[in-house]
Amino acid sequence: MKVARIGSASFQLTLHGYELATLMAAVRWAAEGGEGELTADARAQLHAVLAAYEAELGRANEDQASQT
Repeated sequence: MKVARIGSASFQLTLHGYELATLMAAVRWAAEGGEGELTADARAQLHAVLAAYEAELGRANEDQASQT
């Protein structure tokens, strides 16, 4: 995953196919009412994508701060 800040409130996100698939599976699950529990594998994948996003967002914010 790569996050680039392209404006004050705009970001460009580059995702690997598995990251996009993980996010879309979670969105589909939520949109369909979120019945039942996510599997342990699904939760682990979501945590991994979230951790990558948070790390990249932090890097993007640091990059912007160093440019000002």
